[in-house]
Amino acid sequence: MSVTASRLRIKLGALLGRGTAFSPVVGSPFGEDALIAELAADSNANRVCVDIGAHDGITMSNSFKLFRSGWTGLAIELDEQRFGELKKLHRGRDIDVKRAKVTPENVNAILRESGIQSDFGALSLDIDGYDFYVLEAILAEFRPAVICTEINERIPPPLRFALKYSDNYECDGGACYGQSISKVEQLCGQCNYSIVRLISNNVILMPSEIAPASLSAKAAYVEGFVAMPDRSEKFPNDGWETVFTMGAKAARESIEKEFAYRAGQYVLEG
Repeated sequence: MSVTASRLRIKLGALLGRGTAFSPVVGSPFGEDALIAELAADSNANRVCVDIGAHDGITMSNSFKLFRSGWTGLAIELDEQRFGELKKLHRGRDIDVKRAKVTPENVNAILRESGIQSDFGALSLDIDGYDFYVLEAILAEFRPAVICTEINERIPPPLRFALKYSDNYECDGGACYGQSISKVEQLCGQCNYSIVRLISNNVILMPSEIAPASLSAKAAYVEGFVAMPDRSEKFPNDGWETVFTMGAKAARESIEKEFAYRAGQYVLEG
């Protein structure tokens, strides 16, 4: 392990032990933004953030506090009303704001058009859809120092789940969306990234050469989600609780039954 990674491991332990309360509305609900900032600073990353699925830039935002503290970068939102609020929020700041439908086919072009360098500081990705394939495309060309990306917490390890990319996909508010933590782990192995922490349903990743920790998908899932204090109140998943503790075969069968309405639109392995 490098000196930088060793120093980061100590810093990570100190930060996660603080027990600091974070607003459930403004900024990250469980302190993801603070952890991103700390890890980026201690890895000497530049203060450039790309937020894909930026919402209104404030509510449940992993980038709000970063941008307010002087970070620059890019915020992308598709919804017209949210984009309007996002644009007003960042007016006059060195932040590029785009209204766009992000896909695996266009994401890297959007980043390049905004002048994002390959080794930018932080990526926040949350589009409630084919997130895995967007992340896969980004990591083929870019290498952010810290990644915070949403997982579908309903899909336990070792199952590898991802909603397939479709140009006409629309989020229906159901449970069949996104990516499982084990699918993210698979991508990490291909791209030399490590799972640093799971915080509720947001997984933190870093390049393995500077990561202060390297957790398995199972260990991160148990610690960061299953054993999460007051999880039943913060993350009510009615009808799914038994899936979290099933064996892989039974869990897969249960999920396939639940996701029958999207048969053929996702991958589920393991």
